Amino acid sequence: MGRRAFTLIELLVVIAVIAVALFFVLPLFRHRHITTREHLCQIKLYSIGVSIQSYMTANNDIMPQAARMPSLATEEYPPFAEVMADYFIESDGFKCRADNEKKFYESKGSSYEYNWHLGGKPLVFRQPGAPDVPVMFDHEPFRHRPGGKDVSVNCLRADGSVEAMSEVPDIGQE
Repeated sequence: MGRRAFTLIELLVVIAVIAVALFFVLPLFRHRHITTREHLCQIKLYSIGVSIQSYMTANNDIMPQAARMPSLATEEYPPFAEVMADYFIESDGFKCRADNEKKFYESKGSSYEYNWHLGGKPLVFRQPGAPDVPVMFDHEPFRHRPGGKDVSVNCLRADGSVEAMSEVPDIGQE
């Protein structure tokens, strides 16, 4: 008995089954990519929080005295990146991965704002009993989900947590 070859219909059915399977599986990978991107943005703020804790340990539990944004720096309030240079070493350390459309990092030197009211003051930071105070947060709501309509502000709080908020915290003007 000779070998029987696949018919054209059988090959088209196999291709259709593979296409349907890919149709259902590929969105799962896209969702995983999106949530990974959101988490990377939050991890960046969390690591900034760890560097602030290192700074405070070396400076008698005093918060860094720095400007709200690098573009608002003065002699008394230098840019946050300068103050933290020995404690946070990343080439794009203060750039949120979602800061692609507004490009605050390129124009202002940081995607984040620092709560400058805390500068030079003692603060219980990243410990139980820490106040519910924003320490650093996205300059404006960013689109953390590519192509999505939802925008959010990631915020590092004094207790060390990072959460997504719907708007920038109001910390007053300089």
